[in-house]
Amino acid sequence: MIEAAQPRGVPRRRQGTSRRFCCRMPSQPRSPWGRFQEPCPPALRPRPRLGPALLGSADWPGFWSAATHQLRSVGLQTRTLRLYRQVLRNFRDFLIRHARGTRPGCATPQAAREFLYTLTDRRLSWSRTVTHITALRTVFDKLADTALTEGFRTPRRPRRLYDVLSPEEVGRMVKAAGSTRDRLAVLLFYGCGLKTSELCALRWKDVDMAGGRLTVPFAGGTRERELPLPRNTLVLLQAEACMRHGTDPVFPGLAAGQPICARTAERIVSRAARKAGLAKEVCCTTLRRSYAVQCLRDHMDVCRLQQNLGHKYLQTTMDYYRYLLPRDVRSPAIHFTDPLASASPFVLPVLGAGQPSGP
Repeated sequence: MIEAAQPRGVPRRRQGTSRRFCCRMPSQPRSPWGRFQEPCPPALRPRPRLGPALLGSADWPGFWSAATHQLRSVGLQTRTLRLYRQVLRNFRDFLIRHARGTRPGCATPQAAREFLYTLTDRRLSWSRTVTHITALRTVFDKLADTALTEGFRTPRRPRRLYDVLSPEEVGRMVKAAGSTRDRLAVLLFYGCGLKTSELCALRWKDVDMAGGRLTVPFAGGTRERELPLPRNTLVLLQAEACMRHGTDPVFPGLAAGQPICARTAERIVSRAARKAGLAKEVCCTTLRRSYAVQCLRDHMDVCRLQQNLGHKYLQTTMDYYRYLLPRDVRSPAIHFTDPLASASPFVLPVLGAGQPSGP
């Protein structure tokens, strides 16, 4: 069989290899500075690429021309260079306007700090502020070996406060749920603060209806935690436990002996929220977050809440205090008490039709 001739300029691929998995060498070397927005320690700082004589004698066009050559050699693209040039123009105009000098060598840390304060007065976004700090730090500190931005902390993305449901809204979801399985899933998400994977992995051997306890394994299966079951779920669990064995999943899927997947659990929650007419973005994590916030509003011990949620670090649990109003925020008294000393801290005020309500 005669092999077709390859056109000129097209490299020949080895037989049995795929273009998708071919390893290509980078066209430009990796930057020796790591992440540009992070300060570089003096001990790990590479040799300066711009001499101090150039910084003290050159004007702004000459300084930028020399800096551009060095920045291109480490892999910066044209779009990034345009942003850096605009930042240096703004910094130059600030120095000239405030009579701080007309050359790059006249820049001082105090002038750079006042320049960044003007950005705060203009209410620029955090990303634009990060761009200004990164450009000054890269050009002056890492290229010219100065300490212009030493000690400056780079702003971080503001943390978003997601939606939290009230007990009345969760009660509307329970009413709107189409089946006993859906109502039980919503109640366990909100009444126990379960993760999606924990709900899907529940087996009947983990449910102690006589003692009102639910055994949930941690990630990895090395440890377990016990949670108090809300009283609203006991009747639903008894209705679902008929003709079930201990190894059967609480929420069975289509395949025999297999539980539902995480996507099915998300569909159950989102469908119940849509039927209840909630305008908020509701998912399984929303119910878990609402459980944590409601526990803090009911003055639950923060260490007990940490164990109920299965958090490894206390700071992760303390972050839920951000959802409380300032007048409701109290000092989180940390008392090392028994996390299972009492039952669930709250019971839904409104349940579906025909279901018994808790006290």
